[in-house]
Amino acid sequence: MDPGQALQSNMERMRQAAHARRNRPLQTMVSTTGAAPASKPSTANSTTTTTTTSSGLPNSPSLGSGPNPFPSSTASTSIPTPTNPTTPNTTSTAATDAETQAQEKLRKRLESVGIAPTVEAAGERERQAEPRRDVPKLDVTDTKSFLSHPPPPQHGLVLCYITREKSGNRYNMYMEDKHIFLLASTKRKSKTSNYLISLDKDDLHRNSGNFYGKLRANFVGTEFIIYDKGEKPTKEGLSSGLHLRQELGAVLYERNILGSKGPRKMTALLPAVDEQTNRRTVWRPDKEEDGLIAQYKKGNTEGMVTLRNKEPAWNEQLRAYVLNFNGRVTLASVKNFQLVDPSDPSKVVMQFGKINENKFTLDYQYPVSGLQAFGIALSAFDGKLVCE
Repeated sequence: MDPGQALQSNMERMRQAAHARRNRPLQTMVSTTGAAPASKPSTANSTTTTTTTSSGLPNSPSLGSGPNPFPSSTASTSIPTPTNPTTPNTTSTAATDAETQAQEKLRKRLESVGIAPTVEAAGERERQAEPRRDVPKLDVTDTKSFLSHPPPPQHGLVLCYITREKSGNRYNMYMEDKHIFLLASTKRKSKTSNYLISLDKDDLHRNSGNFYGKLRANFVGTEFIIYDKGEKPTKEGLSSGLHLRQELGAVLYERNILGSKGPRKMTALLPAVDEQTNRRTVWRPDKEEDGLIAQYKKGNTEGMVTLRNKEPAWNEQLRAYVLNFNGRVTLASVKNFQLVDPSDPSKVVMQFGKINENKFTLDYQYPVSGLQAFGIALSAFDGKLVCE
């Protein structure tokens, strides 16, 4: 090869190397739902629902992860621009390595709490939240039967939402598919919190045929019991009219030393369900000491299902607690939670969280019924003196 050809060949190799450096793929990292890259996440722009803890942090409490916890415009990039094409830029390379290590550390951190580090394809987030397509659609023509029984175990999550009317302390539950109305509730005046649950949003009366159940709290708002429409036992332990009321569930909230700056801790108690017959164990105590809460405190959990809230993980970059709601929750709120069976914490049995000021996601699956899910959600709305 003559000198002219050798020079031309060297110049061509240098040109190709520079072109490859300019077009090297951008380095990206995705957080909670894996929907957007980030290098310097901003809690102000983040759609991840968050809860802060210590003083000096933002005041948006409990947390859940919304569809995009990191701003989409903060992709981490590193493109070296060497002055000499044949000599690598060691400063840029070192910065790139440090950035890659930081991203890898964040990826492992997110992965350890069940957050996917991969980018979702368009529409993937919505597909993840939908019920399985290989099972028959739920029959909601018989509203009472649908609400009093859990969906089939193979169905997956039933997607619903709740709207709130603050002025009248009213709450309406809808099925997300076709926005079918299911239940309504209003908070009644009483010494303790008392929510009446009705099958008709325009008929919220105790003596109405649409009266379907109620939720009642203790004085400080740490214990709630969900009842059907039966009658309260008399002091003699007997009912004086229709049937004695059943306990359909109970919710217990733990005292929180961080107050509104930390996530809530809660336990839900439900009557056990026979998977073969889909029939619920009947809890019809004629004395308080025989009820779900009293028996649970004694350590007797026979005939009941115990669910606990999935503990959110602290994200140092977001400076907040995070949960992955797969895009179903978009705003920070101390009310946001996910319930899981302690024996299988990876499976979310129920989730509730804020979408906007007066709209909240409510998704549930076996062994939770629609009425039980609504009652548990109502307990989250109620104020809790010692928890916050």
